[in-house]
Amino acid sequence: MVFMDQVVDPQNFGSIVRSSYYLGADCLLVNRDNKPPLSPSVSKISSGAIEKVHVFSVKHVKKFIQEAINNDYKIISTILNKTETLKTVNVNELQKKELLKKGDNCLLILGSEESGVSEIISSEFEKLSKNIINVKVPSYITNPSTKELIDSINVGVSAGILIKKINDIIK
Repeated sequence: MVFMDQVVDPQNFGSIVRSSYYLGADCLLVNRDNKPPLSPSVSKISSGAIEKVHVFSVKHVKKFIQEAINNDYKIISTILNKTETLKTVNVNELQKKELLKKGDNCLLILGSEESGVSEIISSEFEKLSKNIINVKVPSYITNPSTKELIDSINVGVSAGILIKKINDIIK
């Protein structure tokens, strides 16, 4: 499952919908309070995948995350570490460190590029830190002099990389 929190840009939203559908994510969830409208532009950017994938709206985010944990879901997110409570691992280490394995249920939580996940989610992560796997997508820059040109990738690209890596492990 992929949960989008504060991903309100229609291009990023559509890109994540398209990648999720293409890469076989079970369903998409959005925070009811901060999502873009399901518009013709989102449909176009998603290449029509928005009409083929199940998109659910979550009203009580904290309760939803707790229920997912209670139902043995591994929670994976990409929040920036503001404290040392959450340990961050490279996405390539998920299998090596046995944080994820075949058959695991997984909830990937993605935030916006500008502000990450909402405060309600990040505060919940602080309380549930032992149940959260915080990951980063490593840079594969081969020429260090170009690193200044592009220092990160957008949430749509990150989503595709993460969904592919996670599915390779759990399916």
